[in-house]
Amino acid sequence: MTTMFTSTLGSFEWQALCGGFTPELGDIAAERGFFGLKPEGIYVYGTFRTADGDIHTPARRLPFGSDKGDAGVSGDMRLSMGRRLAVQTTKDSPDGQQHFDVAAMRASASGAGLLVDRTSDAVVYRASGDRDMLVEVSPSALHWREEDVLDLQGELVGSGLHWYLPGRDLGMYYTSQIYEVAGTIYGEKVTGFVPFDPVYMADGAALYAEKDILEGEQLCLTWYTWGTRWDDGTVEVGHTLSGHDQFGLCVATDADGLTVQTSNVEAEYEWAPNEYNVERVAFDIDGEPWEFVADPRGVQPDMGRIPNPQQEGLMRRVGDTRKPVHWSSWGEANIAYQPPRRRRFTTARSARR
Repeated sequence: MTTMFTSTLGSFEWQALCGGFTPELGDIAAERGFFGLKPEGIYVYGTFRTADGDIHTPARRLPFGSDKGDAGVSGDMRLSMGRRLAVQTTKDSPDGQQHFDVAAMRASASGAGLLVDRTSDAVVYRASGDRDMLVEVSPSALHWREEDVLDLQGELVGSGLHWYLPGRDLGMYYTSQIYEVAGTIYGEKVTGFVPFDPVYMADGAALYAEKDILEGEQLCLTWYTWGTRWDDGTVEVGHTLSGHDQFGLCVATDADGLTVQTSNVEAEYEWAPNEYNVERVAFDIDGEPWEFVADPRGVQPDMGRIPNPQQEGLMRRVGDTRKPVHWSSWGEANIAYQPPRRRRFTTARSARR
């Protein structure tokens, strides 16, 4: 059988590699590059529910190094996030949806000039100004503190997770250590998950903003970062992505190691009445049915009419009868890139007899 492709030299039709890794202290926020890609930024975030049902979603972008506040990022470059804490919450929300806490964001510690200290057992980020901010991360534990907003501590779930998307001229190497944490947000007790995600991209690239292979190629249709503690005592965390051409992956871990590792992911969408957000996304993950079920309060309208509306919900296997104790699944369904999947590389096959 002969196969002919219209893709160019250096193209693999956006097939991704994914897997797990054992975190090591020397690799955390490593300022070296991988696969010809350079450090872009580190993303620390999470979604948390209170006993009263409120949802809080904090996020912060960290540099890899302390020189000029951002290693490898020029001063005029557009970034996917500002240099302060971003936090959205349903607390005191007039419509029950998540909205930016502008006062808390303005008062938060600036990310410019962060101090980075590599100790014998952790990498520690501290603010250099008069507002307290701490992110202390090791291969096994994480502590995140933002003055007057949050204080969270916990341990790594299973293994680290990573995926690599090669391209002819651009690429992305995304790494993730997901910690199960407990603590307080706005003084209220919460439990949940905090991913610590260093990202490597092409020179001059910025996630969602500049030379982003997922955006520039209009490639990614869904991306959910998720974690669940179930009532049977088990825990599982992961990343699930799908898109056009050959792009798609799911990589997940429980306390003992990888549970899912595949680039075979398909998605079908059930849109909300506004035809912008989703109510449910049905996934076929290497032959196993999964689903993302949107939380009615998980919409984030203050992000604006962006092409990839952000939502919070629950990721689970279809038919799972266990009850979630605490959970998060924050991500997007990119309506602007016209789901479902399209195969944009023409392939002709002829059989030789």
